[in-house]
Amino acid sequence: CEVKTDFIPFEQTGEASFINAPILFAGFGIVADEYSYNDYDGVDAKGAVVLILRGEPENEDTTRFRGKQNTRYGSLTEKLKTAKSKGALGVMVIDALRAPRKPFVSGFPWPAIYPNLSRATRPLQMQDTTRRLPALHVGERVVNFLLDSIKELVSHTRTIDSTLVPHSRILPGAHASFSIALDREIVKVRNVAGLLRGNEYPDEYVVMGAHYDHVGVGRANAEGDSIFNGADDNGSGTTGLLLAAEALASSSVRPARSVVFVAFSGEEKGLFGSKAYVRASPLPLSKCVAMTNMDMIGRCEFNKLSIGGNERCPDISKINAEENAAQIAPFDLAYDIEQYFFRSDQASFAMKRIPVIFYFTGEHKDYHKQGDEISKINMRDLVAITRLATRVTWRTAQLPRTTYIPAGFED
Repeated sequence: CEVKTDFIPFEQTGEASFINAPILFAGFGIVADEYSYNDYDGVDAKGAVVLILRGEPENEDTTRFRGKQNTRYGSLTEKLKTAKSKGALGVMVIDALRAPRKPFVSGFPWPAIYPNLSRATRPLQMQDTTRRLPALHVGERVVNFLLDSIKELVSHTRTIDSTLVPHSRILPGAHASFSIALDREIVKVRNVAGLLRGNEYPDEYVVMGAHYDHVGVGRANAEGDSIFNGADDNGSGTTGLLLAAEALASSSVRPARSVVFVAFSGEEKGLFGSKAYVRASPLPLSKCVAMTNMDMIGRCEFNKLSIGGNERCPDISKINAEENAAQIAPFDLAYDIEQYFFRSDQASFAMKRIPVIFYFTGEHKDYHKQGDEISKINMRDLVAITRLATRVTWRTAQLPRTTYIPAGFED
């Protein structure tokens, strides 16, 4: 097997070496007591390499997981923690195929996992890799060797989906040998923050955020263009953040609580900036009463504005609905972005049980591509969304309290 052809280390990988470890197919690699689901039930992962599916089971019974919506159990970070707690030596990850197709572009992992990165680009890590399990995304040849065929993989996935019963087993005659070592280069990046002090409870605060990083430079297209402009992702949210800061700072009336404006770095590499903020906030995190996030708010179509966090944060959701209805041209609010919830910075705050709201106008054909240009930005609606988010942030800062309803993924 060859790196980048048959397998590629995940950015979350650790370093390790071992020889001839048995391989355990552990379904989705999930232990979720609240959903009465355990892929490790009845099997022993100690000293084994676990082979797991990406994502989580999909079933119409939303009392067991959330149908096709994500829970925290689908994240690779959670799966690696679980595998380590079970004594596994390493993890191999494959796509959870629900149709008989190839899991990778031409069978190769690299362009499938990192389609917009040049081959010289290295994914980043924030945490100490010595405490992590080695984790690989494996390709078609590995799948065919371990499970006989792609069709068998599809069959396993469908069986787990339909029954919500694990299908874990030791793979007879299969063994894995790993030797993973990483070159480390320390790169310093910074969040940029500003503070507007409240006039009644200045020690308590609402965070208003947007990430200011983007993919940047990547694989060139047929025209030779390798610059990913990032006008919508996330020049739009960053612009909204600056407009909101200017509007609130220039107001003659201060909010009751402080507002902290944060331009997060490293979102595209794994929410690094927001994770760093909640881990080592310059202000006590216990005093953070809510977080407003704007990510990709510049390509509104058909008057649709997607909102995240509404189920967990009813107080803010109610305010948002009221403020939207009060606008001259209200948006059609959609609450359909659960699959994106863990992919933007509000997730780092929600993990700490801080109420959040997430503004998003949706993916498009230029997402993480060269075509994400300023000429395609819907400026009128960008301003309207920013105005809405600003008013919601202001009113949230006035609330006597905010409510967070746990969804089962929090720390």
